[in-house]
Amino acid sequence: HATGLLCVVASDSPLSTYYDMSDTVNKIVMVVGESGVGKSTLINMLFNQDASDDCCTSPCTVGSTAASVTKASSLHVNLMHRWCFVDTVGIGDPDLTEERLISAIRSTIRQTARGADCIIMAVKMERLPAATRANVALLLKIFHEEDLRSNGILVLTHWDGEIGDEEDDLKTWAGTDEDALRIIASFGKVVLTNNKLKRGAYPECRRKCLHELTDFIEKQNGRIFARPVDIWEVVQDLLAMFAGKLWKRMVNVGSLLKGVGDQQPLPTFCGECPVCFQSIEMRDVIWLPCNHSFHQGCVASCDTCPLCRASFNQEGCWFFQ
Repeated sequence: HATGLLCVVASDSPLSTYYDMSDTVNKIVMVVGESGVGKSTLINMLFNQDASDDCCTSPCTVGSTAASVTKASSLHVNLMHRWCFVDTVGIGDPDLTEERLISAIRSTIRQTARGADCIIMAVKMERLPAATRANVALLLKIFHEEDLRSNGILVLTHWDGEIGDEEDDLKTWAGTDEDALRIIASFGKVVLTNNKLKRGAYPECRRKCLHELTDFIEKQNGRIFARPVDIWEVVQDLLAMFAGKLWKRMVNVGSLLKGVGDQQPLPTFCGECPVCFQSIEMRDVIWLPCNHSFHQGCVASCDTCPLCRASFNQEGCWFFQ
């Protein structure tokens, strides 16, 4: 496994809130898709640069448990390879509450503000559900079409075919479904993979997927950036398209939109400060080189970590400015 990892979890913050890592990270990879399509396995393979079973299960939790569901965007930085992976919340998950839906859309839009070298769209290779269509619709609203085609890669997971049959199986899967054909055409490359780890596992297919993803990411020479969008217009458009098929708790879309318009930005918290035992809002946090975090004010006069006593100075820390 790679030796360096910083994992930060937050529900509604742009990448610029997390870090200023121009000297630390040379590739930013955003992974998009609803829960259960295999996003975590893809991130784990890329993070560890290894497709073996053990390396596919961490740092992201995988499986069909509650712990494996992406409830908040997470950032995984491989300091050895200098790649950063952003695991996003799938906006198509039907169990999202109204607040979490708005937060997820806002988060995805803001996380593209600093650009991304590669967008990986993970889709389960089955009949296209409304959840997948909603996630793709959001990407198409955020990015220019030509940018998504140049830096975006579509990964179709849970493929049960044989290596060598990808082209024929892709044609069969898409058939005459206009949405499927449009999704395929929206990305610069399509990869079919079977990322199962137990029954039905296909290790050779995972290794091929890892090679193709790595090669695609390494060849990206420029970041793509989100085009200017009004988050509330995006929310309204997505609700108009999918509210009847997703987010079943939303009984009254009109009242939701009124509430959205009145909402203040949601605060983002990143744990409890070990010094004062109060929640740390993202704008007040400081991460020390030892990976412990505090309120900036709580360690302003310190030169050693209050928890592990490791020495530090302000220049060696990451914090929100």
